[in-house]
Order: sequence, then C-alpha cells, then structure tokens
Amino acid sequence: MRDKFLTEAMELCWHDLVKVGKYQMACFKCGKAKQFALNPDFSTWQGFGQLWGWAIKQDWFREFKMLLFLSHGKTCYEVDAFLSFVNPNRFADALYEYLKEIK
Repeated sequence: MRDKFLTEAMELCWHDLVKVGKYQMACFKCGKAKQFALNPDFSTWQGFGQLWGWAIKQDWFREFKMLLFLSHGKTCYEVDAFLSFVNPNRFADALYEYLKEIK
C-alpha cells in the first residue's frame, strides 16, 4: 500500500498486470507490456534513489525535512536526525506518512 501510494504521488502508473500471452503481461491501466511486474520497491536502494530524486524536487521537501528534525527533538543544524532516514524503508515510511497528511 505504501509503495502504491508513493508511486501514484509521483504521478507514475502502479501497474496492475494481466496476462496477454504465454510469457507476456500488460498493465490494464496504462497498456505497457511487461514480462515481469516492474512496480517500484521503495525498500530497495534503487527504489530509494528513485523516490529521493523525485522528493527533493518537490516544493514541500523543505517542510518535510524540517518536520523530521523537529519530530526528533533536533534543531535544523543537527543533521544526524535527517541522515538517520538515509535508509530505504525509513525514508519511504516517513514520506508516506507526511504525504498522507498533506494530500
């Protein structure tokens, strides 16, 4: 549910695949053919990179960082609170909770 929510927040298709051939699958929403399900997995470092790259370009990212600092009782100058989220699952979970609140 988290990864689907974040994928859609990024305005990407969360592929719901249906079989269209012996070895072929296609998303019934966007029509892209896939041999394997290729939805993002934000618990991996590859998924983290994709999510991070998108998040830092968003207008709300500065506020998100500030809330992470404050939620850990840290000032803006204590970067260890923010750096503790340099973990795929912790970052995706925090971003998921934040975006559910603002959307």
